[in-house]
Amino acid sequence: MKAVLILTKFPLPLTSGYAIKTMRLINILNSRYSLEIHCIDRTEVNSELIQELRLHCDSLYIYKPSIYDKVVGFVRLFLKRLPLSVSLFWSEELFKSLKNRHEEDYLFFGSVGRSAVICYLMQVKAFIDFADSLYHSYLNFSRESSPLLKLVYKTESNLFYKFEQRFLVNSFGTFFNSSEIDHLPNNSHKVVPHGVNDSLFEISESVDYTFSDGIVFIGKMSYIPNILAVKWFVKHVLPMLPLEIKLYVVGSDPHPSIVSMGESSSNIVITGFVDNPYPAIRNCICTVAPVTVGAGIQNKVIESLALGLPTLVSPMASEIFVKQYQLPSALEICSTPEEWASRIRNHAKNKFARNIEAINFTKKNFSWRAYYAEMSSCMDTYEKKLND
Repeated sequence: MKAVLILTKFPLPLTSGYAIKTMRLINILNSRYSLEIHCIDRTEVNSELIQELRLHCDSLYIYKPSIYDKVVGFVRLFLKRLPLSVSLFWSEELFKSLKNRHEEDYLFFGSVGRSAVICYLMQVKAFIDFADSLYHSYLNFSRESSPLLKLVYKTESNLFYKFEQRFLVNSFGTFFNSSEIDHLPNNSHKVVPHGVNDSLFEISESVDYTFSDGIVFIGKMSYIPNILAVKWFVKHVLPMLPLEIKLYVVGSDPHPSIVSMGESSSNIVITGFVDNPYPAIRNCICTVAPVTVGAGIQNKVIESLALGLPTLVSPMASEIFVKQYQLPSALEICSTPEEWASRIRNHAKNKFARNIEAINFTKKNFSWRAYYAEMSSCMDTYEKKLND
């Protein structure tokens, strides 16, 4: 059986939660179907990464949107009252290539909500791994923006709100990685959380003390919510900590403003991409996730818990956990800068034993095995409905 997967971002290298989760989906699809990937990316993709992805599918097509694509896409979306930000990821070539495909011959899949919009415009029923609700993402962005951007984000949030509800009528499988979907009809979707790599559970001892004198923020550092989180922390919390406690920002593609922070302060270290940072993170004082915008489950949080670390989070980063799970003691919610600083100072004075409760919590609730099993089961149902 043939499958078409539509992506709006190239899934390699594996330096973000999106990339890791999308490659897991690709591996499932490639094991079941003759897989054809159509990927829209606004940047030039490295040829070596293209060759690597070809190993995981039968055919691969990559599109870079032109100004013409974006204008035509904007018009198409505007006329259909669909989310306008998708025009930035629009490709007329892809649209024309796929719009005449027949559902009898192909299964259609997508990763994240933008690909769902494309499938909707092509009028095909699709199996979509939404990851996070873009309605919630844009709503959260609107709360932290200037008046003009607030209006833009709020408008886009409303369009995604209506689209996500409308799309469910025209899809076979719709998945989110969190329970932040109370705006959707019951029984119209499934919640399948992200997983973590099993190797994190095995780091019981480590002799890598690179980060032992500091706290760690983990995340792709070109991602706006991560940039804002680090800036907030440096402005409001770091000045209240002893100078000997360093902040290590661990993640690929650091934004120039983040790089300049590291250059201007001796207790801020911007590492950039680290191939395997976890043995060193295992020995840090604690990890921090002072996220103020965004949506869904934060990979940085579940990775820290998998290591058994004290994991300090903002109320926003904890929302999904509070709604859905019995929280482990290692997950500490900090509401004010003073609370952040107090808890960090306490952990610096009292080095911890590895928190087994946090490790077991992560194993139980955030396993890639569970993700594979749930997705495979739903694909079985998807195929059965097509054959009925």
